Amino acid sequence: MTNFEIIQAIYQRFGQGDIPGVIALLDPNIDWVWYGPEAIPWAGMHKGTDAMMKFFMAIGQNVSVEAYEPREFLPGENGIVTVLGWQRVRVNATGKAWETNWAHIWTIKNGLITRAREYYDTVPVLEAFQG
Repeated sequence: MTNFEIIQAIYQRFGQGDIPGVIALLDPNIDWVWYGPEAIPWAGMHKGTDAMMKFFMAIGQNVSVEAYEPREFLPGENGIVTVLGWQRVRVNATGKAWETNWAHIWTIKNGLITRAREYYDTVPVLEAFQG
């Protein structure tokens, strides 16, 4: 697969709920950061595929993803692919939903994702968690 196809595949697998398939695309030493405050259960730095399984479990336990739309795929140099998108997510505990645009910056080396950075507006996320 090309770098572009790898990134398309991760969104397809995530959308299908195929977390083992997502993990298969990650380097065992993946460096993944989902920026945000500690009040968001999965925010922070995640190193390695074991940490990523916990990351996805925290998402699944705390929210329902109602819409998740990667909208623009922007291939770059040196194995970097940037994706711009939008999501609507509902917090299970409060019933409140948030919508936000996001940007993901992926780095691929030797056919595996080695680095991921997720950027989004944290204000509506925190408001939804606080009820």
